[in-house]
Amino acid sequence: MTATTDHPAVRLKRDIGIFGASFLALNAMIGAGIFALPGKIAVNAGLLSPWLFLVVGALFITIVLTFAELSSYYDKTGGPVLYASDAFGPLAGFSTGWAIYLSRMTAFAANANVMAVYLASLHDLFANDIARAAIITVATVGMSWANITGVRDGVRTMAVFTLLKITPLALMILIGLQHVSGATLIPGGPFVVEELGGTTLLLIYAYVGFETVGVTAGETANPRKTLPRAYVGTMVATSLLYFFIVLVFVAVIAPDNYSSATLVDVGRTLAGPLGAIVITLAAVFSIGGNLAGSMLAAPRIIFSMAENRMLPAWFG
Repeated sequence: MTATTDHPAVRLKRDIGIFGASFLALNAMIGAGIFALPGKIAVNAGLLSPWLFLVVGALFITIVLTFAELSSYYDKTGGPVLYASDAFGPLAGFSTGWAIYLSRMTAFAANANVMAVYLASLHDLFANDIARAAIITVATVGMSWANITGVRDGVRTMAVFTLLKITPLALMILIGLQHVSGATLIPGGPFVVEELGGTTLLLIYAYVGFETVGVTAGETANPRKTLPRAYVGTMVATSLLYFFIVLVFVAVIAPDNYSSATLVDVGRTLAGPLGAIVITLAAVFSIGGNLAGSMLAAPRIIFSMAENRMLPAWFG
């Protein structure tokens, strides 16, 4: 396989290293979903839930390895746009680019709204339409500004959100592991076979987004080595993080409450109202990281499509 070679010569600063690429993949995968998914999975899979995350993660890594291999051939911006275009033609690249861009745009809007909902749960000040509109506007303008000033600032923004997201989750895991017994570690409990399809889709949803990291190859230092490592390393780390989060969830939350419980309830059970506030803020920061990643990656999809003449001339 050979990379596309007919791009205009556009020089981009390669300011993204292994950590920046990993932050992008991590924040693309871990957004709002994991704060609500454990209960949805556990209600159908019981104590098998943590292990299902590992199983699906192990299966999903075959897809990740495909992207890792593809990324080792390219040092241009575009990721999946270039992969599809070179393999199947310009129409495939065009379709892939717009599919990714539109999915990022709609996901950004949905996640910004979820961020407002989480903030509204913290204080009545945020629980009105004006406040929600203000939160969404500030988030959008803030993420835009962080990336307009340069990819380095965009990566730094993601690094801050990653720290603010992972630290509370790690503390929750450390405290929650004290509630894990031998019985919790044994896969068991009721498994609703009829819901296997829906449960599997939810598990897959927890891992989508990793493909975003390849989009930034043109601004990544030594991308043919950096991106494969970021793909695989982030996938393994995310799978382990999910496993421990869900393990703590099923250890702390009573089975009768699985369907309605979220990680905020885990925080409340472990540390009272303060724990609930901390995990709620973790959700806000997690969504913020996801928004930052989307804002960094989405414009580069359009950039790549423009480079490869996949956009109408009137786009400029």
